[in-house]
Amino acid sequence: MASLLLLQTCGWILEAGEGAVANVEFENVYKSFPARQNKKDKAAQAQLENTKQSSRVSVLRRINLSIEDGEFMVLVGPSGCGKSTLLRLIAGLEELTGGNIRVGDRLINQLPPKARDIAMVFQSYALYPHLTVYNNLAFGLRRMPSKQEGLLEQKDNADAAELAEQITDAVTQSLPRSMQYELEQERQANALRQALLGWADRTLAAATRSLPKPLRHKPEQEQEIEARIRTVAEMLQIDHLLNRLPKELSGGQKQRVALGRAIARNPQVFLMDEPLSNLDAKLRAETRAQIVSLQRQLGTTTIYVTHDQVEAMTMGQRIAVMAEGEIQQVGAPLELYNRPANRFVAGFIGSPPMNFIPVTIQAPALVLHEQFRFTLPDGWPGAVASHDRGELLLGIRPEHLQLGPAATKNLPMRVEQVEALGSETFVVGKLLGTEVTLQARVEADKPVTIGDEVWLSMRLEKLHLFDPATGLAIVPEG
Repeated sequence: MASLLLLQTCGWILEAGEGAVANVEFENVYKSFPARQNKKDKAAQAQLENTKQSSRVSVLRRINLSIEDGEFMVLVGPSGCGKSTLLRLIAGLEELTGGNIRVGDRLINQLPPKARDIAMVFQSYALYPHLTVYNNLAFGLRRMPSKQEGLLEQKDNADAAELAEQITDAVTQSLPRSMQYELEQERQANALRQALLGWADRTLAAATRSLPKPLRHKPEQEQEIEARIRTVAEMLQIDHLLNRLPKELSGGQKQRVALGRAIARNPQVFLMDEPLSNLDAKLRAETRAQIVSLQRQLGTTTIYVTHDQVEAMTMGQRIAVMAEGEIQQVGAPLELYNRPANRFVAGFIGSPPMNFIPVTIQAPALVLHEQFRFTLPDGWPGAVASHDRGELLLGIRPEHLQLGPAATKNLPMRVEQVEALGSETFVVGKLLGTEVTLQARVEADKPVTIGDEVWLSMRLEKLHLFDPATGLAIVPEG
């Protein structure tokens, strides 16, 4: 009875990590790299050596972000903004300069990559060319420690192992001496039995390796790996490709194999670094939908990096917009689209991008420009009161402009480019008398040609205003 209680108690402790919550927390994360020194330029080298601050290039600054368990978070931003570096910090491929990263209740700053229980899909497929699809999928599984080994080797879970040992000692010492001896003998017998079974399993597998496949013996671990791979392959519809080499696959098939290798590990967190950038437009749309569907099915916390705002808007439950190593805004896709925090987010989210026009504000709510003037809707007078006679940036999206009559409140534009897409037409041109470029998405049945002068009416309830000095959005009241 005591032996059963002891085993149940220790088993509960070791299994506690299996259902752990996989939320991800970034706490004031910084990352910088040493500046490259030109050895030939002695003056520049001396200057770098004299100033420690100038000898490092800051890549990430003040990153504070919380990602919920099971959430699909997209990091989006232009090339060089630090989003891939942030992903590599989570994976353990780069070292933190400052701050903390937590996965669940574990601080992972110092953990080696293999102990983080994280799977990463790279921009390049990174498949082993000499291995079949099956063996590419199995490669990581064959090198994974068991759940118990992984738990005990992780630095932050040392407390759980120590607690298990303390309970074992306490329960054992409370037993009669005869039962303590019996329990020790049972432990030794179980350890010997497991060692012999493992040795016999491996020996039999080696001895039958040269036989035809139906007669070969598969170790228990290999049987579990095969079952897992079959399940994942059917999920990704690549079960008919398991015997092929990577060179025999299309780009989309290679990408699904790379995804399958990550999924097969059943990690706490998926990291995806622009995995669709090598696919053509049609295949990207198909694979994009498949990734979202798989993530919802698996419920695994996923952090997805892209520079394509269309991918971000269609895939993410929430989006973190980054620029120059800092997070500009975090929110749901429509929140970023409808209520951008600053000019950068407004210009980055949306395709085509938002139009920006310098205007002057005259109290209480008059917008003035040399080519047009109009009165702001309700809610704006109080918000712009402090900007009387001052300059602001007017922002309006192309889809919120339409062809209209000549009027003081409408925008006159000379057409320079027309893109007819069938269902709609994109018109690009210059605001008359200025160098401001305007883009409008107009109805396809209204013909427009290059050189035409047209008038664009605005949906005033959809306009945005930004402070040109800070770039911050001005929010209407109510």
